[in-house]
Amino acid sequence: MDSIIGACGLVYGVFKYGWFINEISAMFLVIGIIATIVGGRSANDAAVSFIKGAKDIAFGALVVGLARTILVVMQQGQIMDSIIYALAGILEALPRQITAVGMFLVNSVINFFIPSGSGQVSTVMPIMTPLSDVLGITRQTTALAVTYGDAFSNQIIPTSGALLGVLAVAKVPYDRWLKYNWLLLVYWTIAGCILIAIASTIHLGPF
Repeated sequence: MDSIIGACGLVYGVFKYGWFINEISAMFLVIGIIATIVGGRSANDAAVSFIKGAKDIAFGALVVGLARTILVVMQQGQIMDSIIYALAGILEALPRQITAVGMFLVNSVINFFIPSGSGQVSTVMPIMTPLSDVLGITRQTTALAVTYGDAFSNQIIPTSGALLGVLAVAKVPYDRWLKYNWLLLVYWTIAGCILIAIASTIHLGPF
């Protein structure tokens, strides 16, 4: 019952007061302490249980940190902007429908370097938007290409801390996950190319 009350309080705090990581973490800690007291367990038993639970996610946390390190190295080494600029430059010489599909494929590659959706949008849209305006591609089509590029390849990219963390906690090797999912990504990519080509042909959206 105390866990249910704590979870309800957590939901209320998130929606009412905008709680985020720090507040949510503190709330879980409070729930754990109260549950220990109500359950009549000793502090030693609670500590042992906590260590057992943390042991299962410690490797996942380490993998997330390593994945994040790759991104930090590319950002601090000023590698990322050069890669994105070069990929965007390839699109300029292509026909309109192919360029729209190319935006999707290019963003799928960029997603490897910037797995954050908001980070990718803030980085590539200032480049893709004027490019689409010049080439006569609607901005809705461009947004669709960027969205697909960010979403589909999240299934397998090894720089995604979320993906590697979940795989580590679930004890699923990355190579097995890749072997199981690469064909699904191919199907999604083909479907995305078709839909974006259609969007470009019909001039999707009013802008």
